[in-house]
Parts: sequence; C-alpha cells; structure tokens
Amino acid sequence: MPLYEFTNKEHGISVTVPFAVNDRPNAITLVRTSVPSRLMIGTGAKPETHSDKLRKGYKQLEDSGGLRATAGKNYLPVSTIKRALAMPETAD
Repeated sequence: MPLYEFTNKEHGISVTVPFAVNDRPNAITLVRTSVPSRLMIGTGAKPETHSDKLRKGYKQLEDSGGLRATAGKNYLPVSTIKRALAMPETAD
C-alpha cells in the first residue's frame, strides 16, 4: 500500500498514512487518542560507538600528556593514533 502525506498548516503538522490507491481520501480528520499505542522519547542523539569511546580516551591521554614517551617506553606518535581512529570501522 502506498503512503500518502497529509498536512495541517494551521497546526504545522504532517502525517503519513498508508491507503490503497482506490481508497485514498483527499482529506482526513485526526482525533487524539487518550492512551497512545506506543511511547517514544527521542533526544536526537546517536548512541556512542566503540570508536567514539576510543577517541575520547586517546584525547584525554593526549591532553594529560599520557602519550609522551617516558623512561625508554616507545609510544605511538599522536598523529599515528589520530590516523588510526579516523579509519572507518570494519565488521568483525
């Protein structure tokens, strides 16, 4: 069944409703239900990925000086780590 978009300019809303082609109306009436069939709370934020967490961790290490080579330890240069984190994630 195709989806048809209906708008109400007075209230600034738009809804998409499926109708069979032969049954599609020119206008519909919306009535508020007292108990919604589902409840959605959205912030618009995307979940934090593993790469996001790695970036934050390395940024904290970089800012605190924890990535500098000390006492003969060989750490990767910050530029190498940044390039690695910028690479796209691959499926495991």
